[in-house]
Amino acid sequence: MPRRHLLIIAGALLTAMPAVAQTYRNVLNAPYQTVSNGPMSAIIVDAPRTSRAPAVQEAVAAAVRSERSRRDPGVLTYLAALRRQGLISERSSPGIPDIVLLRQNGQPIYPDHRGSGTTRAGGAGLTFAFPTAGAPGAWTPAWEADLRAVVNILYDELRAVFGEPSWSGTVTILNGDNMTPIISDPNALSGGLYNVSTQEIVFQQNLSAQSAVLNLAQMMALAFRGSATISYDAWERGMARAAAVMTVRNALSALKGVPSQVFGGTLGDLDVYDPLWQALDRYDWLNQPALANDRFFPVSRKDAVANQAGWPNMLVPRLQMAGTAWLKVLVETPGFLARFNADYYAALASNPSLRNNVPGLAGVAVQSLAALGGGTVEGQPFGDWYRRQHALDTSVSLGPKVYAQVSPLRPDPGQDDFGLGVILLYYRTAMASGGVSDEIDLNATVYPIYRDYTLANRLFIGAQYEQVDIRSGIGSVAPTFFNTIGGDAGQEGRMRITMDFPIASEGLRLETAPRSSGRIGSPNNFWGVVVGADAGTIQIEADGRASGPIPVAQGAFGTAVDAELFSKPRRAILTFTPPAGDPVVRQMVTGVGEQVVVFSVVGGADERIHAFPAGPTMVSFPIQPLKQRVVEALLDPTNGTPLFRDTNLLMARWRQSLAGEDKYARYPNMEPIAPGKGYWLSLEAPTDIKIVGRLASRDRDVTVGLLYGWNQIGNPYETAVQTSSLLFQYKADNVPVNLATAISRGWIVAQSIPGVGEASVWGHSAQSGYYPAQTLEPWAGYWIRVLVSEGVTLTYPTPGAAASAKRSPKPTRSAERGWSVAFTVADGAGRGSTAYIGQTTGATSGVDAAWDAEAPPSAAGPLPEVRVSPSGVPEGRYISDIRGSGSRSAWRLVVQTPRPEETYTLTWNVPGSLPRTTRLCLVDTASGRRQYLHASSSLTFNSGRAATRVFEVLPEERGPNACRLLNPRITPSRATGIVRLTVDITSAATITASVVGSSGRPVRKLERGRAAQPGDVTLLWDGRDDRGIAVPAGVYTLVINARTDQSDSARLAVPVVITR
Repeated sequence: MPRRHLLIIAGALLTAMPAVAQTYRNVLNAPYQTVSNGPMSAIIVDAPRTSRAPAVQEAVAAAVRSERSRRDPGVLTYLAALRRQGLISERSSPGIPDIVLLRQNGQPIYPDHRGSGTTRAGGAGLTFAFPTAGAPGAWTPAWEADLRAVVNILYDELRAVFGEPSWSGTVTILNGDNMTPIISDPNALSGGLYNVSTQEIVFQQNLSAQSAVLNLAQMMALAFRGSATISYDAWERGMARAAAVMTVRNALSALKGVPSQVFGGTLGDLDVYDPLWQALDRYDWLNQPALANDRFFPVSRKDAVANQAGWPNMLVPRLQMAGTAWLKVLVETPGFLARFNADYYAALASNPSLRNNVPGLAGVAVQSLAALGGGTVEGQPFGDWYRRQHALDTSVSLGPKVYAQVSPLRPDPGQDDFGLGVILLYYRTAMASGGVSDEIDLNATVYPIYRDYTLANRLFIGAQYEQVDIRSGIGSVAPTFFNTIGGDAGQEGRMRITMDFPIASEGLRLETAPRSSGRIGSPNNFWGVVVGADAGTIQIEADGRASGPIPVAQGAFGTAVDAELFSKPRRAILTFTPPAGDPVVRQMVTGVGEQVVVFSVVGGADERIHAFPAGPTMVSFPIQPLKQRVVEALLDPTNGTPLFRDTNLLMARWRQSLAGEDKYARYPNMEPIAPGKGYWLSLEAPTDIKIVGRLASRDRDVTVGLLYGWNQIGNPYETAVQTSSLLFQYKADNVPVNLATAISRGWIVAQSIPGVGEASVWGHSAQSGYYPAQTLEPWAGYWIRVLVSEGVTLTYPTPGAAASAKRSPKPTRSAERGWSVAFTVADGAGRGSTAYIGQTTGATSGVDAAWDAEAPPSAAGPLPEVRVSPSGVPEGRYISDIRGSGSRSAWRLVVQTPRPEETYTLTWNVPGSLPRTTRLCLVDTASGRRQYLHASSSLTFNSGRAATRVFEVLPEERGPNACRLLNPRITPSRATGIVRLTVDITSAATITASVVGSSGRPVRKLERGRAAQPGDVTLLWDGRDDRGIAVPAGVYTLVINARTDQSDSARLAVPVVITR
């Protein structure tokens, strides 16, 4: 066929201005409610300014080759891992559908079909044509015959499934291996390419009938949409994939009747339910939050070409799961896609931006289901169901993520090595220039945690399965569970097993029952776990077929039911009946061949209302909100509506992996709320907040990953948790240890503050700032610092389990001899911060790891802070500074005063353990004001314009060896006008002296720092001020200060009368 479409567009570009560099993105980025500024599902090609069709073709070929060269290595690595685990066959291909859209003057080129008419009412429809022999893109006779046969068989069936095309015209199917330049697929990963602007399909010579038929069906569905293409992959490629599977399934018998001239056999020799194309049988496992993103293959921040992609490993899971989600809707309501497309095309005609608007598209879906007499999917209203399908979430959430591809590994007959194949994908979502998302593969080492059905017992199944190395974003493990894992001996190890994969600060939990899957040759086709109950029966019914009651024991079940139940996807009802109580019913769409079930019977959602104070507060949450978006999770208790907007929620979480000094991820660039983690929340006034979700106490032993450095943690339960009950795991040492052991092994940072105790977990109060915590209170956040670069895993034992288990000894207060004084600075509202000074045996004036605690990161708000500075370190970093016993070196207190001209109060309490021979003098370095701590308990000052105020604390000796100034003798001389002052000093010291007038102002500086030895010291004053002018007659005071090298000091004031 002549290349008329391409020639027309190339001619139009002849007078075009240079293309505007642009990559499309979300302009509204809310979970399941995004709006974009353009087509993110397509490869955008800014065609050159020429009328030559070959030049445009070359630009398209270059863009497609670039796209495939970037993604193929990662996809091949992922597929190789699947094959190693036995999850897919050699002939399985992901069939990645490419969509190309040309752009002119920064605007996408959509063909104008106004003259061709649409076919929603049954018009002429589409014609799929092939190039003539010898023309570019032509096929061999055998290939053309096979492809024509597929098109002819699938076309009417696709119309029934996907609806009438959005346009009438001709689509040319080109042989990508016979074009100049070639658009080939050497790795057999592509499902073909549909060029929206030229209305052409570029197809490759596939290696099997399975790939050829499924891929061509998918390309035909994209061509049906034509210029009505939807901007989001989840809706465009996901729907096309679901339509392809359903269409090929419905036409399979006809395909089996046509011999293949290329592959031999028939065109129907294929597996419609290729595991790379759908995952109905394992959907409960694979529906994970990491699937969410604005596009399946993210834009790379390292590439300047529009819509070129970065790390590709999530591409195949997203394509698989989005197609599966829409396939569920098709099984429930077979006419859904046909009706949706008709309604969408009609709405698009009056609202061209609808293609970019997910709320609008979801509204069309609801309308279409209602028109068909439906509205629910798997027993839930479409809107509720839709928000639970993570692959359909088109929002971008920043930060690290982990995804697991899971499949059973059955043993051979007579063998006992039941296993599970787990492939972990680990990556970080970042925001590149222009506000587009990027995904970067991460490296990590994971130390999985396996628990039995009680969740009270850790399972140690072999060193090989205790460590997973993730390199370039991918790692795998295949844990094997023998019948020696425990439980009821009669069950031979069949039980619910919980697997936690903590990765840095992220984590993933899988519930499974590998030993209930059956063996090769005699597999159980209906198996899984019940979460929330350990015993009872479960039954499945679909299309009039039902299993009998199947026993659930130790939280697991497995049996071989009628194979017809899983001969095709069906609407099914699962019923779990506990030993006592009412049955729990769940509706679901089942897969083909088998069904793996994770059946939660914990009941409905939990609700909690908590009163949060005003100002910055460290908080945690004992409930996992149903809504991932934080502003949608924090509700008004009176009406259940969100309390906040994106613009007024002040919430942050410290993310150690962020670059720079300020590592706070602030909302909305903060991950969703999760139990076990701590957050800063700042409110203008005390506020009651309601959260609807799932209490963490329903699960046992919440586990979170901790990174090297500071981590915000929080009690995941509604009852207090002792820090001594916390459990830690490091690297391959998979035996959890308590906090005391973790500290002794150097995993967790801890200091001992004399008179206070061990400081390893830090809480925060508005009145006193950070304090060492021995108890984690509900709803409160805390800090903990990890010392090992690989990070550790923290487990919060459930309160009941912790109470019944053997208690670890609580950290005891320091038995060392010593003392400390706590200084607290507070503003007028009573909000403050605390730091500690003190002395103990063995400490020095520098940094001592055993006693000097570095302060946790500053609060996320304008709070005053007091910090101490051991010698040799920058000011403002430490919360405790403990010196050696008897040291006379001075401490420095640095007070941060965030508001100018504000009144602040510094308070203290002198402990009874302070030696009687020592007294402490507080010196305000700004004013020179001195104050002995034993004589008062506070000092009030105005901050002025300075952001900091520095105080010194001087230890002075009070015993017989203390520095003293004694026996002052005044000798005035009328003849010379000179006043002589002689005093006795008991220790070598540095002398300063001045004359102060009756108003208290200094008049004359006599000594600025003179060394003096024990004995007499004489000072002379000539009766003049610092300008050399004789002072008026009156009473003056000679003030002399002495300070030793040990910071011992003495002061003496002697009155002098001047007469004239």
